[in-house]
Amino acid sequence: MKKPEDFLFQLIKGMSSHEKRYFNLVSSVPGQKIPRKLILLFNAMDKQLIYDEIAIKNKFASDTYLEKKLSIAKLNLQNSLLKCLRNYHAFFNIDFRLRNFMADIEILFNKGHYDMCNKLIGRMKSIAARHEKWNWQCEAIQYERNVIMAQAYIKTTHDYSIQLQEEELFLLKKTENFYIYRSIINQIGCLTISEGRRTKEREVLLQLFNHPLLSNEKQALSVKAKIHYHYIKCYYFFNIVRDITSASVHARIRLSLIKQFLLETEEDSMLYLDGLYRCMLVDYECKDWDNFLPALQEIKVFLNKPVSGISQSVARIAFGYAYSMELNMYQRTGKFNEAVILTTEIEKGIKRYALYLNEEHYSVFYFGIAYSYFGAGHYRNALKWINKLINESDIAMRPDINCMARIINLIVHYELGNEELLQSLVKSTYIFLHKHKRLYKFEDVLLQFIRKKLASVIDHRELMDAFRELHTELKRVSEDPFENKQMEEFDLISWLESKIENRPFAEVVKAKASRK
Repeated sequence: MKKPEDFLFQLIKGMSSHEKRYFNLVSSVPGQKIPRKLILLFNAMDKQLIYDEIAIKNKFASDTYLEKKLSIAKLNLQNSLLKCLRNYHAFFNIDFRLRNFMADIEILFNKGHYDMCNKLIGRMKSIAARHEKWNWQCEAIQYERNVIMAQAYIKTTHDYSIQLQEEELFLLKKTENFYIYRSIINQIGCLTISEGRRTKEREVLLQLFNHPLLSNEKQALSVKAKIHYHYIKCYYFFNIVRDITSASVHARIRLSLIKQFLLETEEDSMLYLDGLYRCMLVDYECKDWDNFLPALQEIKVFLNKPVSGISQSVARIAFGYAYSMELNMYQRTGKFNEAVILTTEIEKGIKRYALYLNEEHYSVFYFGIAYSYFGAGHYRNALKWINKLINESDIAMRPDINCMARIINLIVHYELGNEELLQSLVKSTYIFLHKHKRLYKFEDVLLQFIRKKLASVIDHRELMDAFRELHTELKRVSEDPFENKQMEEFDLISWLESKIENRPFAEVVKAKASRK
Protein backbone atom coordinates (compact mmCIF):
# COMPACT_ATOMS: atom_id res chain seq x y z
CA MET A 1 0.00 0.00 0.00
CA LYS A 2 0.93 3.64 -0.34
CA LYS A 3 3.36 4.88 2.30
CA PRO A 4 3.49 8.42 3.67
CA GLU A 5 5.75 10.60 1.54
CA ASP A 6 7.29 14.03 1.82
CA PHE A 7 4.67 16.62 0.75
CA LEU A 8 7.03 18.51 -1.57
CA PHE A 9 8.06 15.22 -3.20
CA GLN A 10 4.38 14.34 -3.76
CA LEU A 11 3.78 17.80 -5.23
CA ILE A 12 6.67 17.44 -7.68
CA LYS A 13 5.73 13.89 -8.69
CA GLY A 14 2.14 15.01 -9.15
CA MET A 15 3.03 17.65 -11.69
CA SER A 16 2.35 16.87 -15.34
CA SER A 17 5.14 17.13 -17.90
CA HIS A 18 3.56 20.39 -19.12
CA GLU A 19 3.60 21.87 -15.60
CA LYS A 20 7.24 20.88 -15.07
CA ARG A 21 8.25 22.40 -18.39
CA TYR A 22 6.38 25.59 -17.51
CA PHE A 23 8.21 25.80 -14.17
CA ASN A 24 11.60 25.37 -15.86
CA LEU A 25 10.72 28.01 -18.47
CA VAL A 26 9.56 30.51 -15.85
CA SER A 27 12.63 29.92 -13.69
CA SER A 28 14.90 30.67 -16.65
CA VAL A 29 13.26 34.04 -17.37
CA PRO A 30 15.44 36.98 -16.18
CA GLY A 31 13.90 38.77 -13.23
CA GLN A 32 12.13 35.71 -11.80
CA LYS A 33 13.05 35.29 -8.15
CA ILE A 34 13.68 31.54 -8.23
CA PRO A 35 17.28 30.86 -7.09
CA ARG A 36 19.29 28.39 -9.14
CA LYS A 37 19.80 26.24 -6.03
CA LEU A 38 16.07 25.65 -5.82
CA ILE A 39 16.05 24.54 -9.46
CA LEU A 40 18.82 22.05 -8.68
CA LEU A 41 16.83 20.77 -5.70
CA PHE A 42 13.70 20.45 -7.87
CA ASN A 43 15.55 18.42 -10.52
CA ALA A 44 17.18 16.18 -7.92
CA MET A 45 13.87 15.37 -6.23
CA ASP A 46 12.15 14.87 -9.58
CA LYS A 47 14.66 12.18 -10.56
CA GLN A 48 13.99 10.12 -7.43
CA LEU A 49 11.44 7.31 -7.59
CA ILE A 50 11.09 7.16 -3.79
CA TYR A 51 11.92 10.16 -1.65
CA ASP A 52 15.35 9.79 -0.03
CA GLU A 53 16.35 12.84 2.01
CA ILE A 54 19.72 11.37 2.97
CA ALA A 55 20.61 11.00 -0.72
CA ILE A 56 19.58 14.63 -1.32
CA LYS A 57 21.82 15.84 1.51
CA ASN A 58 24.73 13.74 0.25
CA LYS A 59 24.27 15.12 -3.27
CA PHE A 60 24.52 18.69 -2.01
CA ALA A 61 27.04 18.02 0.77
CA SER A 62 29.28 20.84 -0.48
CA ASP A 63 26.42 23.36 -0.51
CA THR A 64 25.85 24.88 2.94
CA TYR A 65 22.35 26.15 2.12
CA LEU A 66 20.96 22.91 0.62
CA GLU A 67 22.75 20.57 3.02
CA LYS A 68 22.42 22.45 6.31
CA LYS A 69 19.17 24.31 5.65
CA LEU A 70 17.35 21.74 3.50
CA SER A 71 14.00 22.19 5.27
CA ILE A 72 14.05 25.95 4.55
CA ALA A 73 15.08 25.32 0.93
CA LYS A 74 12.23 22.84 0.53
CA LEU A 75 9.72 25.32 1.93
CA ASN A 76 10.94 28.03 -0.47
CA LEU A 77 10.77 25.60 -3.39
CA GLN A 78 7.27 24.56 -2.37
CA ASN A 79 6.08 28.18 -2.32
CA SER A 80 7.70 28.83 -5.71
CA LEU A 81 6.04 25.77 -7.21
CA LEU A 82 2.59 26.67 -5.87
CA LYS A 83 2.92 30.21 -7.22
CA CYS A 84 4.01 28.84 -10.59
CA LEU A 85 1.10 26.36 -10.67
CA ARG A 86 -1.36 29.13 -9.82
CA ASN A 87 -0.13 31.10 -12.82
CA TYR A 88 -0.15 28.03 -15.07
CA HIS A 89 -3.72 27.10 -14.19
CA ALA A 90 -4.98 30.68 -14.33
CA PHE A 91 -5.90 30.10 -17.98
CA PHE A 92 -6.94 26.43 -17.90
CA ASN A 93 -8.99 26.51 -14.70
CA ILE A 94 -12.34 28.28 -15.06
CA ASP A 95 -12.54 29.29 -11.40
CA PHE A 96 -9.07 30.86 -11.63
CA ARG A 97 -10.13 32.82 -14.72
CA LEU A 98 -13.37 33.99 -13.11
CA ARG A 99 -11.55 34.95 -9.92
CA ASN A 100 -9.15 37.06 -11.99
CA PHE A 101 -12.11 38.67 -13.76
CA MET A 102 -13.55 39.60 -10.38
CA ALA A 103 -10.22 41.08 -9.25
CA ASP A 104 -10.02 43.17 -12.45
CA ILE A 105 -13.63 44.33 -12.07
CA GLU A 106 -12.97 45.42 -8.49
CA ILE A 107 -9.90 47.42 -9.55
CA LEU A 108 -11.76 49.13 -12.41
CA PHE A 109 -14.75 49.88 -10.17
CA ASN A 110 -12.58 51.45 -7.48
CA LYS A 111 -10.93 53.64 -10.12
CA GLY A 112 -14.30 54.73 -11.48
CA HIS A 113 -13.94 53.10 -14.93
CA TYR A 114 -17.57 51.97 -15.01
CA ASP A 115 -17.91 51.39 -18.77
CA MET A 116 -14.91 49.06 -18.80
CA CYS A 117 -16.25 47.48 -15.64
CA ASN A 118 -19.59 46.72 -17.34
CA LYS A 119 -17.82 45.11 -20.32
CA LEU A 120 -15.84 42.80 -18.04
CA ILE A 121 -18.98 41.99 -16.05
CA GLY A 122 -20.74 40.98 -19.28
CA ARG A 123 -17.83 38.73 -20.34
CA MET A 124 -17.58 37.21 -16.88
CA LYS A 125 -21.31 36.43 -16.76
CA SER A 126 -21.15 34.85 -20.22
CA ILE A 127 -18.22 32.56 -19.31
CA ALA A 128 -19.74 31.69 -15.91
CA ALA A 129 -23.10 30.86 -17.54
CA ARG A 130 -21.43 28.67 -20.16
CA HIS A 131 -19.71 26.65 -17.45
CA GLU A 132 -22.69 26.80 -15.06
CA LYS A 133 -20.71 28.61 -12.36
CA TRP A 134 -23.73 30.20 -10.71
CA ASN A 135 -21.87 31.54 -7.67
CA TRP A 136 -19.65 33.63 -9.95
CA GLN A 137 -22.69 34.85 -11.89
CA CYS A 138 -24.19 36.05 -8.61
CA GLU A 139 -20.93 37.84 -7.74
CA ALA A 140 -20.98 39.56 -11.14
CA ILE A 141 -24.62 40.60 -10.63
CA GLN A 142 -23.72 42.22 -7.32
CA TYR A 143 -21.05 44.34 -9.03
CA GLU A 144 -23.56 45.15 -11.75
CA ARG A 145 -25.76 46.63 -9.02
CA ASN A 146 -22.82 48.54 -7.57
CA VAL A 147 -22.04 50.10 -10.98
CA ILE A 148 -25.67 51.16 -11.44
CA MET A 149 -25.79 52.79 -8.01
CA ALA A 150 -22.41 54.46 -8.50
CA GLN A 151 -23.54 56.03 -11.77
CA ALA A 152 -26.80 57.14 -10.13
CA TYR A 153 -29.07 56.02 -12.95
CA ILE A 154 -32.15 56.85 -10.88
CA LYS A 155 -34.68 56.36 -13.69
CA THR A 156 -33.51 52.88 -14.65
CA THR A 157 -32.23 51.71 -11.28
CA HIS A 158 -35.52 50.33 -9.92
CA ASP A 159 -36.63 48.31 -12.95
CA TYR A 160 -33.14 46.99 -13.67
CA SER A 161 -32.60 46.11 -10.01
CA ILE A 162 -35.78 44.03 -10.07
CA GLN A 163 -34.55 42.30 -13.24
CA LEU A 164 -31.18 41.56 -11.59
CA GLN A 165 -32.92 40.31 -8.46
CA GLU A 166 -35.06 37.89 -10.48
CA GLU A 167 -31.96 36.70 -12.35
CA GLU A 168 -30.11 36.15 -9.09
CA LEU A 169 -33.03 34.28 -7.48
CA PHE A 170 -33.20 31.93 -10.47
CA LEU A 171 -29.45 31.30 -10.23
CA LEU A 172 -29.83 30.51 -6.53
CA LYS A 173 -32.69 28.14 -7.39
CA LYS A 174 -30.46 26.40 -9.94
CA THR A 175 -27.69 26.15 -7.35
CA GLU A 176 -29.99 24.64 -4.73
CA ASN A 177 -31.43 22.23 -7.31
CA PHE A 178 -27.96 21.04 -8.31
CA TYR A 179 -26.77 20.60 -4.73
CA ILE A 180 -29.82 18.49 -3.84
CA TYR A 181 -28.95 16.08 -6.66
CA ARG A 182 -25.33 16.06 -5.56
CA SER A 183 -26.36 15.42 -1.96
CA ILE A 184 -28.39 12.38 -3.07
CA ILE A 185 -25.35 11.03 -4.95
CA ASN A 186 -23.13 11.57 -1.90
CA GLN A 187 -25.62 9.74 0.33
CA ILE A 188 -25.77 6.84 -2.14
CA GLY A 189 -21.98 6.65 -2.14
CA CYS A 190 -21.75 6.66 1.66
CA LEU A 191 -24.41 3.95 1.98
CA THR A 192 -22.77 1.79 -0.68
CA ILE A 193 -19.40 1.95 1.06
CA SER A 194 -20.32 1.91 4.74
CA GLU A 195 -23.57 -0.03 5.09
CA GLY A 196 -23.36 -3.75 5.50
CA ARG A 197 -26.80 -4.97 6.52
CA ARG A 198 -28.44 -5.32 3.14
CA THR A 199 -32.08 -4.83 4.27
CA LYS A 200 -31.27 -1.54 5.99
CA GLU A 201 -29.13 -0.41 3.06
CA ARG A 202 -31.92 -1.14 0.60
CA GLU A 203 -34.61 0.62 2.63
CA VAL A 204 -32.59 3.83 2.98
CA LEU A 205 -31.65 3.78 -0.71
CA LEU A 206 -35.28 3.33 -1.77
CA GLN A 207 -36.24 6.37 0.31
CA LEU A 208 -33.62 8.41 -1.54
CA PHE A 209 -34.88 7.23 -4.93
CA ASN A 210 -38.40 8.40 -4.07
CA HIS A 211 -37.24 12.02 -3.88
CA PRO A 212 -39.57 14.36 -5.86
CA LEU A 213 -36.67 15.66 -7.98
CA LEU A 214 -36.19 12.14 -9.36
CA SER A 215 -39.70 11.93 -10.83
CA ASN A 216 -38.53 13.11 -14.27
CA GLU A 217 -35.68 14.95 -16.01
CA LYS A 218 -37.64 18.23 -16.16
CA GLN A 219 -37.04 18.66 -12.43
CA ALA A 220 -33.33 19.21 -13.17
CA LEU A 221 -32.81 22.90 -13.94
CA SER A 222 -29.32 22.75 -15.45
CA VAL A 223 -27.12 20.51 -17.57
CA LYS A 224 -25.06 19.55 -14.53
CA ALA A 225 -28.22 18.68 -12.61
CA LYS A 226 -29.45 16.58 -15.55
CA ILE A 227 -26.12 14.73 -15.59
CA HIS A 228 -26.57 13.96 -11.88
CA TYR A 229 -30.21 12.99 -12.43
CA HIS A 230 -29.27 10.37 -15.03
CA TYR A 231 -26.43 9.09 -12.84
CA ILE A 232 -28.88 8.46 -9.98
CA LYS A 233 -31.44 6.79 -12.26
CA CYS A 234 -28.70 4.65 -13.80
CA TYR A 235 -27.55 3.59 -10.34
CA TYR A 236 -31.12 2.78 -9.31
CA PHE A 237 -31.88 0.59 -12.32
CA PHE A 238 -28.43 -1.03 -12.34
CA ASN A 239 -27.91 -1.77 -8.64
CA ILE A 240 -31.37 -1.90 -7.08
CA VAL A 241 -33.95 -2.96 -9.68
CA ARG A 242 -31.45 -4.78 -11.93
CA ASP A 243 -33.15 -3.40 -15.04
CA ILE A 244 -30.04 -3.24 -17.21
CA THR A 245 -31.88 -1.93 -20.29
CA SER A 246 -33.17 1.14 -18.43
CA ALA A 247 -29.77 1.62 -16.77
CA SER A 248 -28.15 1.61 -20.22
CA VAL A 249 -30.57 4.28 -21.49
CA HIS A 250 -29.75 6.63 -18.61
CA ALA A 251 -26.00 5.93 -18.85
CA ARG A 252 -25.94 6.85 -22.55
CA ILE A 253 -28.07 9.98 -22.11
CA ARG A 254 -25.70 11.06 -19.34
CA LEU A 255 -22.61 10.45 -21.50
CA SER A 256 -24.22 12.39 -24.36
CA LEU A 257 -24.87 15.36 -22.05
CA ILE A 258 -21.30 15.21 -20.74
CA LYS A 259 -19.87 15.25 -24.27
CA GLN A 260 -22.05 18.22 -25.20
CA PHE A 261 -21.04 20.02 -22.02
CA LEU A 262 -17.37 18.99 -22.17
CA LEU A 263 -15.25 22.13 -22.16
CA GLU A 264 -11.79 20.64 -21.59
CA THR A 265 -11.51 21.45 -17.91
CA GLU A 266 -10.19 18.90 -15.44
CA GLU A 267 -13.60 18.63 -13.77
CA ASP A 268 -15.21 17.90 -17.14
CA SER A 269 -12.52 15.35 -17.99
CA MET A 270 -13.34 13.39 -14.85
CA LEU A 271 -17.06 13.53 -15.69
CA TYR A 272 -16.29 12.35 -19.22
CA LEU A 273 -14.27 9.38 -17.92
CA ASP A 274 -16.98 8.50 -15.42
CA GLY A 275 -19.60 8.68 -18.18
CA LEU A 276 -17.65 6.19 -20.30
CA TYR A 277 -17.13 3.98 -17.26
CA ARG A 278 -20.86 3.83 -16.43
CA CYS A 279 -21.66 2.86 -20.03
CA MET A 280 -18.99 0.15 -19.85
CA LEU A 281 -20.56 -1.22 -16.66
CA VAL A 282 -23.94 -1.75 -18.30
CA ASP A 283 -22.32 -3.12 -21.47
CA TYR A 284 -20.29 -5.52 -19.33
CA GLU A 285 -23.43 -6.63 -17.51
CA CYS A 286 -25.27 -7.58 -20.71
CA LYS A 287 -22.08 -8.78 -22.48
CA ASP A 288 -22.42 -6.11 -25.15
CA TRP A 289 -18.76 -6.22 -26.13
CA ASP A 290 -19.46 -4.33 -29.39
CA ASN A 291 -20.12 -1.18 -27.33
CA PHE A 292 -17.83 -2.08 -24.42
CA LEU A 293 -14.60 -2.31 -26.43
CA PRO A 294 -14.88 1.10 -28.19
CA ALA A 295 -15.52 2.77 -24.81
CA LEU A 296 -12.50 0.98 -23.35
CA GLN A 297 -10.38 2.12 -26.29
CA GLU A 298 -11.67 5.69 -25.87
CA ILE A 299 -10.43 5.79 -22.27
CA LYS A 300 -7.06 4.31 -23.27
CA VAL A 301 -6.67 6.90 -26.04
CA PHE A 302 -7.44 9.63 -23.50
CA LEU A 303 -4.88 8.15 -21.07
CA ASN A 304 -2.15 7.88 -23.70
CA LYS A 305 -2.50 11.29 -25.36
CA PRO A 306 1.13 12.45 -25.74
CA VAL A 307 0.31 16.15 -25.57
CA SER A 308 -2.80 16.11 -23.40
CA GLY A 309 -1.10 17.57 -20.36
CA ILE A 310 -3.69 15.87 -18.13
CA SER A 311 -2.91 15.84 -14.44
CA GLN A 312 -1.70 12.69 -12.73
CA SER A 313 -4.91 12.49 -10.70
CA VAL A 314 -7.02 12.42 -13.88
CA ALA A 315 -4.59 9.94 -15.49
CA ARG A 316 -4.96 7.73 -12.42
CA ILE A 317 -8.75 7.72 -12.84
CA ALA A 318 -8.42 6.79 -16.52
CA PHE A 319 -5.95 4.03 -15.62
CA GLY A 320 -8.26 2.65 -12.94
CA TYR A 321 -11.33 2.61 -15.17
CA ALA A 322 -9.59 1.15 -18.24
CA TYR A 323 -7.57 -1.62 -16.65
CA SER A 324 -10.09 -2.71 -14.02
CA MET A 325 -12.79 -3.04 -16.68
CA GLU A 326 -10.49 -4.81 -19.15
CA LEU A 327 -9.55 -7.25 -16.39
CA ASN A 328 -13.25 -7.79 -15.62
CA MET A 329 -13.95 -8.46 -19.31
CA TYR A 330 -11.32 -11.20 -19.49
CA GLN A 331 -12.62 -12.75 -16.27
CA ARG A 332 -16.24 -12.59 -17.42
CA THR A 333 -15.41 -14.30 -20.73
CA GLY A 334 -13.21 -16.97 -19.14
CA LYS A 335 -9.99 -15.61 -20.68
CA PHE A 336 -8.03 -15.86 -17.46
CA ASN A 337 -4.66 -16.38 -19.16
CA GLU A 338 -5.11 -13.03 -20.95
CA ALA A 339 -6.10 -11.52 -17.59
CA VAL A 340 -2.89 -12.80 -16.01
CA ILE A 341 -0.86 -11.20 -18.82
CA LEU A 342 -2.69 -7.90 -18.21
CA THR A 343 -1.78 -7.99 -14.51
CA THR A 344 1.81 -7.15 -15.50
CA GLU A 345 0.63 -3.83 -16.96
CA ILE A 346 -1.55 -3.25 -13.90
CA GLU A 347 1.37 -3.76 -11.52
CA LYS A 348 3.38 -1.20 -13.52
CA GLY A 349 0.46 1.23 -13.34
CA ILE A 350 0.13 0.73 -9.58
CA LYS A 351 3.77 1.78 -9.19
CA ARG A 352 3.40 4.69 -11.64
CA TYR A 353 0.35 6.16 -9.90
CA ALA A 354 1.21 5.05 -6.36
CA LEU A 355 1.00 8.60 -5.01
CA TYR A 356 -2.58 9.00 -6.30
CA LEU A 357 -4.14 5.62 -5.54
CA ASN A 358 -6.30 5.29 -2.44
CA GLU A 359 -7.25 2.18 -0.47
CA GLU A 360 -10.21 1.46 -2.75
CA HIS A 361 -8.02 1.35 -5.87
CA TYR A 362 -5.62 -1.08 -4.23
CA SER A 363 -8.50 -3.29 -3.07
CA VAL A 364 -10.04 -3.42 -6.57
CA PHE A 365 -6.76 -4.24 -8.29
CA TYR A 366 -5.54 -6.74 -5.68
CA PHE A 367 -8.85 -8.57 -5.86
CA GLY A 368 -8.83 -8.54 -9.68
CA ILE A 369 -5.28 -9.87 -9.85
CA ALA A 370 -6.06 -12.63 -7.30
CA TYR A 371 -9.20 -13.66 -9.20
CA SER A 372 -7.25 -13.76 -12.49
CA TYR A 373 -4.65 -16.12 -11.04
CA PHE A 374 -7.40 -18.24 -9.49
CA GLY A 375 -9.22 -18.57 -12.82
CA ALA A 376 -5.97 -19.54 -14.55
CA GLY A 377 -5.38 -22.26 -11.92
CA HIS A 378 -2.37 -20.52 -10.31
CA TYR A 379 -3.66 -20.94 -6.77
CA ARG A 380 -0.50 -20.03 -4.90
CA ASN A 381 -0.23 -16.72 -6.76
CA ALA A 382 -3.94 -16.16 -6.09
CA LEU A 383 -3.34 -16.78 -2.37
CA LYS A 384 -0.43 -14.33 -2.38
CA TRP A 385 -2.65 -11.50 -3.70
CA ILE A 386 -5.62 -12.46 -1.51
CA ASN A 387 -3.38 -12.27 1.57
CA LYS A 388 -2.04 -8.94 0.34
CA LEU A 389 -5.61 -7.64 0.06
CA ILE A 390 -6.72 -9.01 3.44
CA ASN A 391 -3.63 -7.84 5.32
CA GLU A 392 -3.03 -4.44 3.71
CA SER A 393 -6.44 -3.03 2.78
CA ASP A 394 -8.86 -1.00 4.84
CA ILE A 395 -12.14 -2.87 5.28
CA ALA A 396 -14.04 0.42 5.56
CA MET A 397 -13.15 1.47 1.99
CA ARG A 398 -14.57 -1.53 0.11
CA PRO A 399 -16.21 -3.97 2.55
CA ASP A 400 -17.84 -5.88 -0.34
CA ILE A 401 -14.48 -6.73 -1.94
CA ASN A 402 -12.75 -7.35 1.39
CA CYS A 403 -15.43 -9.77 2.51
CA MET A 404 -15.55 -11.58 -0.84
CA ALA A 405 -11.76 -11.95 -0.62
CA ARG A 406 -12.25 -13.99 2.53
CA ILE A 407 -14.72 -16.25 0.74
CA ILE A 408 -12.24 -16.81 -2.11
CA ASN A 409 -9.55 -17.40 0.48
CA LEU A 410 -11.49 -20.43 1.71
CA ILE A 411 -11.90 -21.80 -1.82
CA VAL A 412 -8.21 -21.27 -2.65
CA HIS A 413 -7.22 -23.23 0.47
CA TYR A 414 -9.62 -25.98 -0.56
CA GLU A 415 -8.02 -26.10 -4.02
CA LEU A 416 -4.56 -26.28 -2.42
CA GLY A 417 -5.71 -29.19 -0.24
CA ASN A 418 -5.34 -27.31 3.04
CA GLU A 419 -8.38 -29.07 4.53
CA GLU A 420 -7.14 -29.02 8.11
CA LEU A 421 -6.80 -25.24 7.94
CA LEU A 422 -10.26 -24.78 6.42
CA GLN A 423 -12.28 -25.32 9.61
CA SER A 424 -10.44 -22.63 11.57
CA LEU A 425 -10.64 -20.28 8.55
CA VAL A 426 -14.39 -20.87 8.26
CA LYS A 427 -14.86 -19.94 11.91
CA SER A 428 -12.76 -16.77 11.67
CA THR A 429 -14.45 -15.79 8.36
CA TYR A 430 -17.92 -16.28 9.87
CA ILE A 431 -17.01 -14.12 12.88
CA PHE A 432 -15.52 -11.46 10.59
CA LEU A 433 -18.57 -11.26 8.30
CA HIS A 434 -20.98 -11.22 11.23
CA LYS A 435 -18.97 -8.51 12.99
CA HIS A 436 -19.01 -6.29 9.91
CA LYS A 437 -22.68 -7.08 9.18
CA ARG A 438 -21.82 -8.36 5.73
CA LEU A 439 -23.33 -11.84 6.02
CA TYR A 440 -25.37 -12.28 2.84
CA LYS A 441 -27.45 -15.42 2.27
CA PHE A 442 -25.00 -16.93 -0.19
CA GLU A 443 -22.11 -16.36 2.23
CA ASP A 444 -24.03 -18.05 5.05
CA VAL A 445 -24.94 -21.00 2.81
CA LEU A 446 -21.31 -21.49 1.72
CA LEU A 447 -19.92 -21.22 5.25
CA GLN A 448 -22.45 -23.69 6.61
CA PHE A 449 -21.61 -26.07 3.76
CA ILE A 450 -17.87 -25.99 4.48
CA ARG A 451 -18.34 -26.21 8.25
CA LYS A 452 -20.93 -29.02 8.32
CA LYS A 453 -21.18 -30.84 4.98
CA LEU A 454 -17.59 -30.75 3.74
CA ALA A 455 -16.22 -31.93 7.07
CA SER A 456 -18.37 -35.09 7.02
CA VAL A 457 -17.70 -36.15 3.42
CA ILE A 458 -15.86 -39.49 3.23
CA ASP A 459 -15.60 -40.25 -0.50
CA HIS A 460 -15.78 -38.66 -3.96
CA ARG A 461 -19.42 -39.63 -4.55
CA GLU A 462 -20.55 -37.95 -1.35
CA LEU A 463 -18.47 -34.88 -2.23
CA MET A 464 -20.18 -34.57 -5.64
CA ASP A 465 -23.60 -34.99 -4.03
CA ALA A 466 -22.71 -32.26 -1.52
CA PHE A 467 -21.54 -29.95 -4.34
CA ARG A 468 -24.79 -30.54 -6.24
CA GLU A 469 -26.82 -29.74 -3.13
CA LEU A 470 -24.83 -26.53 -2.58
CA HIS A 471 -25.20 -25.63 -6.28
CA THR A 472 -29.00 -26.00 -6.07
CA GLU A 473 -29.17 -23.87 -2.93
CA LEU A 474 -26.99 -21.11 -4.38
CA LYS A 475 -29.01 -21.05 -7.61
CA ARG A 476 -32.11 -20.46 -5.49
CA VAL A 477 -30.40 -17.69 -3.51
CA SER A 478 -29.16 -16.02 -6.73
CA GLU A 479 -32.77 -15.42 -7.81
CA ASP A 480 -32.74 -12.49 -5.38
CA PRO A 481 -31.34 -9.61 -7.51
CA PHE A 482 -29.57 -8.08 -4.52
CA GLU A 483 -27.86 -11.38 -3.63
CA ASN A 484 -27.04 -12.01 -7.28
CA LYS A 485 -25.29 -8.63 -7.52
CA GLN A 486 -23.00 -9.56 -4.63
CA MET A 487 -22.31 -13.01 -6.10
CA GLU A 488 -21.04 -11.45 -9.33
CA GLU A 489 -17.76 -10.51 -7.62
CA PHE A 490 -16.80 -14.20 -7.86
CA ASP A 491 -18.61 -16.78 -10.00
CA LEU A 492 -19.13 -19.32 -7.24
CA ILE A 493 -21.81 -21.22 -9.17
CA SER A 494 -19.49 -21.77 -12.13
CA TRP A 495 -16.78 -23.00 -9.78
CA LEU A 496 -19.21 -25.59 -8.36
CA GLU A 497 -20.19 -26.66 -11.87
CA SER A 498 -16.51 -27.12 -12.74
CA LYS A 499 -16.18 -29.52 -9.80
CA ILE A 500 -19.39 -31.41 -10.54
CA GLU A 501 -18.62 -31.73 -14.27
CA ASN A 502 -14.86 -32.23 -13.75
CA ARG A 503 -13.99 -29.37 -16.11
CA PRO A 504 -11.59 -26.41 -15.71
CA PHE A 505 -13.21 -23.38 -14.10
CA ALA A 506 -12.11 -21.15 -17.02
CA GLU A 507 -13.77 -23.50 -19.50
CA VAL A 508 -17.11 -23.35 -17.68
CA VAL A 509 -17.00 -19.56 -17.49
CA LYS A 510 -16.05 -19.29 -21.17
CA ALA A 511 -18.92 -21.59 -22.21
CA LYS A 512 -21.40 -19.46 -20.26
CA ALA A 513 -20.00 -16.27 -21.76
CA SER A 514 -20.58 -17.56 -25.29
CA ARG A 515 -24.29 -17.87 -24.53
CA LYS A 516 -25.29 -14.19 -24.72
